[in-house]
Amino acid sequence: MFEPIFHSFPLLILSLLLSGAAAWWCTPSKNGRKPWCWILLRWCTLLLLGWIFARPSSFTIETETFPGNVFILADTSRSMEISDDGKEAKTRFSAMKEALTHSSAEFGAMAQSVQTEVFAWDQTLHPLELEADGKIHFPNRPTGGESALGASLLEILQKSAGRKVLGVVLLSDGAQRSLPPRDALPQTAAQRFRQLGIPLYSVTFGSDRQKSQTLDAAVEDFLAAQRVFVETEVTVTGRIRLEGLANQKVPVELLVENADGKMETAARTTIQADSGNATLPVQLSWIPKEPGEVKVSLRVPPQNGEVSAANNQMDAFVTVVKSGLRVLYLESAFRPETGFLRRALDAAEEIQLDLVRLQRRNALGTEREPVLQNLLREEYAVILLGDVSADCFHPEDLALLEEKIAQGTGLLTLGGLENYAEGGYAETPFAKILPVVLDPAGNSNGKFQQNAHWNQPIQMKLTPAGKLHLALALDSDAAFSEQLWSRLPHLDGANRFTKWKPGAVILASDRTPEGQEIPLLLEHSYGRGRVMAMAADSTWRWQLGGFEDAHRRFWRQLIFWLANKESTLDGTVSLILPQRRFPQGQKISFHVSARLSNGKTLPLPAQNSPDENWTAFIGSADGTQIPIPLTPEKNVMAGTISTPLPPGEFMLHAAVTHQGQKIGESKCRFQVFHHDLEMDRAQAEPQLMASLALSTGGRAVKPEELGTLWKQLAENREELKIERKIETPLWDRWWWLALLIAFLTLEWILRKRAGAV
Repeated sequence: MFEPIFHSFPLLILSLLLSGAAAWWCTPSKNGRKPWCWILLRWCTLLLLGWIFARPSSFTIETETFPGNVFILADTSRSMEISDDGKEAKTRFSAMKEALTHSSAEFGAMAQSVQTEVFAWDQTLHPLELEADGKIHFPNRPTGGESALGASLLEILQKSAGRKVLGVVLLSDGAQRSLPPRDALPQTAAQRFRQLGIPLYSVTFGSDRQKSQTLDAAVEDFLAAQRVFVETEVTVTGRIRLEGLANQKVPVELLVENADGKMETAARTTIQADSGNATLPVQLSWIPKEPGEVKVSLRVPPQNGEVSAANNQMDAFVTVVKSGLRVLYLESAFRPETGFLRRALDAAEEIQLDLVRLQRRNALGTEREPVLQNLLREEYAVILLGDVSADCFHPEDLALLEEKIAQGTGLLTLGGLENYAEGGYAETPFAKILPVVLDPAGNSNGKFQQNAHWNQPIQMKLTPAGKLHLALALDSDAAFSEQLWSRLPHLDGANRFTKWKPGAVILASDRTPEGQEIPLLLEHSYGRGRVMAMAADSTWRWQLGGFEDAHRRFWRQLIFWLANKESTLDGTVSLILPQRRFPQGQKISFHVSARLSNGKTLPLPAQNSPDENWTAFIGSADGTQIPIPLTPEKNVMAGTISTPLPPGEFMLHAAVTHQGQKIGESKCRFQVFHHDLEMDRAQAEPQLMASLALSTGGRAVKPEELGTLWKQLAENREELKIERKIETPLWDRWWWLALLIAFLTLEWILRKRAGAV
């Protein structure tokens, strides 16, 4: 085989021909004749160069043989310490070693005929020493904290690359109990086994009876609001998993941290499962008495004979604050505005929103009982009235509502199809409260006027009075605030206000193409109360349009202004942890944001300085502080706690300094816990083991059949044969160079003797 230089035979041949012709024409004449010996020597030199430049090689085929391989994977995770028959003397681990001991003769014979490797596995693979007689050196006890079955199978595939694998024998209870990144699905690994033609043989230790015989009570879920109010009933929910406790009454307790840091029982209930394996919901309530951050726990007392009590309790941290600015939101219709408005106000820590849905009188026309008498016993600072018809109220309700507004409660009415004149309020005491004049003809015999609404896209624009109104400033920079208002998405129409009362001020409006004004937001005072009437009901368009911050700020500031609390808009630092409980080893991410006293979100610095400084650190019980770096991410500072933390409780602190002055600080507790994966769900999974084996072309093997399996694998002496082509270059030899030098030297000598040099 030839591989010419420049990979072109035509170019090589052409070069040789041209060089040969040049050698002929350039050879000097002697007595009128060209000496042929000179020409032949030059042509021989050129032919030798052509041979070298053609780079010839010879090839031979060699076959290399590799013996077959068998891999043994033995489970050494802690779940193998469980005794399925209730006797400590016979654990799954001891049963596995006993089965291997009984088949050691066959195993030793197999190890002599095929290449055998044994690995222990839990979180990862660990090679085990194998003696010539088939004895395997196991650890004294299985201590692995995880069972990364899928990851271990994938790892053995990497080790088997380039080998002929006769089979992989998996000895385990079959359960996958692992955390990221070692949580690969075993089914994925089995699919790779099938593609590569590697059979998997599974041997399961632990029976199906374990599912009903295991005694275990575990708290699987615990939901508690992160922020609640003093003297307000707080309801927590959870799910309790009961195994092997059928028809037994199991107590469940809610524990709350007291002022001394001790846990006290705040509520208690009992649950009972009808079957041996059930998950039951629970709901408990308590009333916090003092503000502050408290720890609450949902707990099931340990039961006699439980496999593990580590999963009997789950904790949470709740921030108890003083009663916030309470807002009563009355609504009847189900519409998008309700949900978006509610979420916007719930995001404000200072606001406590109560949503109450009202229904119209029944079809028989029976008068409703008063509904506001009980509701308004609470001290609400602001009342929001949504798309609610006057038919939803008793006349006493409307009179009571008028009285509350006159005494100083704020009121905001929203646009809709069944409010204002269309809702039948024109001839009620409620009409006196509003800044707009209601036309009694707006609802004639229950039929709405055709021109009662503006059914067109409307842009909410501030009037000169609105631009000066504190509640409508979307930014501390007036020019930027006005620009924000101009960029807000259009609204889906509005109620048509044609008249308004003396002293009422139009804060926002739009105009028709003909120049007619469309009032959208008006305000005035009624007694000691502040009242606003809004014609639109689709500000949710702002949030969907990408103006979520403007939407939240708009509603928050309206509420504070109506409650006459706009002076309480101060700067705050928010520290957001997505959860308060983290398994040991998991990275913990959080966000820090800051707001100035004018409600504006504080811009993020490119880097910390004495004037602009964002810091965060972890404080532990022993006083140690671990600083956490913060990096800008959109409009918040993001931090990640990557330092491994031991199980326990920790306090996360965040502080912000702006223009050399401290804006504020925030802190919250979180818990790092050790999740005992191996003992949480300790039952064996023989069905999973069998399905994995069958999907690869292997089979499930009983422990007493191991000897037969070793014999079958020993008889299957398939070898891996790899043919290799060995190339021997013929041109790369020293004698070709020597011959080339000889030709050139001989020609020079002949020419020297002839006097041609």
